[in-house]
Order: sequence, then structure tokens, then C-alpha cells
Amino acid sequence: MDERCALCGNRTAQMDLESVSFEGLEAKACPYCRKQLEQTLKNPAQNSDWLQSILQVDTKGVRTDEVTAALTRICYQNDIPRPQTDPAAPMVPVPAVNKVPTAQSEAEKTAALEARVTALEQKLHKMQRRILLSKILGAVIPILVVCILAIILVRSEYFQNILDYYDQLGELANRM
Repeated sequence: MDERCALCGNRTAQMDLESVSFEGLEAKACPYCRKQLEQTLKNPAQNSDWLQSILQVDTKGVRTDEVTAALTRICYQNDIPRPQTDPAAPMVPVPAVNKVPTAQSEAEKTAALEARVTALEQKLHKMQRRILLSKILGAVIPILVVCILAIILVRSEYFQNILDYYDQLGELANRM
């Protein structure tokens, strides 16, 4: 990751850098800057914040004067206010592409991921219990319903009537 984006100056893998043309210039830009530049060229008023912030970013000497001039021309052609040059003024941050993480942010990310994994494990355990319960109930409920119906038939005299009916059918079958 020794390559840098020609617009924002962030480190980017060589394979992510692609050529982008604007204002008669060609520059190798990261995917984020390509997308933002494309949206800015289509609708400058909506993406003026990105354009202003990209002009304020310290690119560590990566951005050429021609690219800076082209970005400034886009800014002026679309009546976007000139970026603030006061270092104390608030600046709209540009998301870093492939930024090298700090140890503290790694620890925070790890703790957040561990909390998510723990929560997911608890949900999985509850879901496994529900599935087991539904399987047990799926087998037991039909058996209980059949038993209850059998008890109702035996207690009522309909069961005896059904047996008598089958006996009569058997006798008729034997006569033929």
C-alpha cells in the first residue's frame, strides 16, 4: 500500500487506483473519491461539502497543482463557496480509505465484536431451545389429540355403534 490517491492523498492499494478524468485532466483516484467526484460532477450543489473538504485536506504533496486547480475550477463554476483556509475553522472530514487503524480503535472494535458475538450466541441458544420445544410439541400434540378422541369415542356409545355397524357389514359380506 505505497500508492496514494491523487485527490485525497490517502494510502490505497495499487489495484484500487483507477484513472479518472475531469476538467481535461487524468488522475489516479481511490474508489471513494471516484464515486464522490462523479456525483459532484452530476450534482455539484449536493456534494459541495465533499468538494470543499477535499480541497482542505493535506495530501502530503501527492496532489498536483493542476488537480487542485481543476477541483477549484469545479468549485467556482458551480458557485460553491471557497473552502475555509483558517485552521481553527471546523473542517468536514474526508473518510480515509484503507486508513491504518490505531491500537485503541482496534481494541474498541474487538470489544464491540465480542459483545455482538455474545449476543448472537445467546440468541442462537434461545432459538435452539424453541426449535427443540416445537419438535417435541409437534410429536406430542397429535398423539394427545388421538388419545382424547379415542377416550371420547369409548365413553360415548358411538364407539359401540361403530363396532355394531362393522359387524353387520361383515355378516352381509359372509352371506354373499
